[in-house]
Amino acid sequence: EDDMHNVSVASALEIGEPFVVFFASPQFCVSAMCGPVTDTMDQAQREAGPGVEFIHIEPWDLSAAREEGRLVPAPVMQEWRLPTEPWTFVVDADGRVAMRFEGLVTVEEVLAALASQGRLRMHHPDPVVRPLRSPTECQGINLFHHPGRLVHVLAVKNPSGPQVARP
Repeated sequence: EDDMHNVSVASALEIGEPFVVFFASPQFCVSAMCGPVTDTMDQAQREAGPGVEFIHIEPWDLSAAREEGRLVPAPVMQEWRLPTEPWTFVVDADGRVAMRFEGLVTVEEVLAALASQGRLRMHHPDPVVRPLRSPTECQGINLFHHPGRLVHVLAVKNPSGPQVARP
């Protein structure tokens, strides 16, 4: 059992801290994006650390899906006025939606939205900068990495020497 189902949206609102709520159905997803979004939320929750609530909401009536083979939107989809899935919302301390994402979202986008609410401190590492080795290398693109994942892609306008990026 995960801890994305222990707190309701109503409880999170009472606490008065920013949180993330996402609507996705890895098992019954129509868009084929729910599994990746759920994986993204798992990683974002790990990186955000304890104290930031991530709440998963199933968009479909699971009884109808499992017993009748029909996908019927759960009442919560109408309450939130969501015509599709997946959706991700970052809710601020006052209970207002601070940021919303339809479909795919990255860990970095979720963490940045939480940071904008003062919930996280974003660490912007010094970019790894190297000169281009040849005029055709990467066709003028430098990749900047942060422990194992791509953070920035910078188009280099002048590939004649070392380039410096500012995140």
